Amino acid sequence: MDLPALLFFLALVLLVAAYLARPLLLERLAQPSPEEVRRAELLVERETVLAALHELDLDHAMGKLTDEDYRALRAGWLARGAAVLRALDELKAASPAADPEAWLEAEVARRRSRRCARCGRAAGPEDRFCAACGAPLAEGA
Repeated sequence: MDLPALLFFLALVLLVAAYLARPLLLERLAQPSPEEVRRAELLVERETVLAALHELDLDHAMGKLTDEDYRALRAGWLARGAAVLRALDELKAASPAADPEAWLEAEVARRRSRRCARCGRAAGPEDRFCAACGAPLAEGA
């Protein structure tokens, strides 16, 4: 085998190895954030509470539970469900990316309201200076 063929074969082997290793590398890069993990846990807990309440209602309707037991168990599950919903609301409030539509609307409104501090003329999102008076525009404005 001559040198060019050997180099071509070696390059081909490296490309195949990189292609086969790609899913393993991407899996490591795509680790969920702690907020995503917590949200998933809370969603599973919410489904558990809903299933337990449904099962409890069926058991009571079939006469397997007395009224006192039913009320006590239902109150416990409702309290647990309320705690889970509160935790989900707090998590959503802490993360602006949880509601992408609201974030997008706020960003559009912020960019549309960008004006020059000196003359008041509207400025584009990429403008660094006012087109009318030449004043520098603030970054957060």
